[in-house]
Amino acid sequence: MRPDFVWDETEFIATLNVLPEVGEYETSHHFEVIRPGQKLLLTIWQLDGDVRIDLYQDGIGSPIFHVALKECAGARVIKYTKGDSQGEFIEFAPAKTFGSRYDGQQTIPYGIRLRVDPHIQIELF
Repeated sequence: MRPDFVWDETEFIATLNVLPEVGEYETSHHFEVIRPGQKLLLTIWQLDGDVRIDLYQDGIGSPIFHVALKECAGARVIKYTKGDSQGEFIEFAPAKTFGSRYDGQQTIPYGIRLRVDPHIQIELF
């Protein structure tokens, strides 16, 4: 059996600055982040390790960015200070990147970074 999605729900809430809508039996967490002209919908099905990220632009009905990660090993919140630059983002590991259980601490070699401040930004790395 595949292990559950590794994450820290409290850190996600602090980084996204919103409380999630929690699904029945706590099987999913749905975050909605609103910024001027943009809306981010992030859903995590932590038991399956599935993640969906949709970014909407005002006036456009379908997402301008959509990705579904199946059996994602986990995600971690990164807080950094480099010179005058400070920031915080969430890194999502892609599916089956790691040969063993992801512990939430090791460096993620490639995946998706999600920032919400000062505006929503999604980066593939």
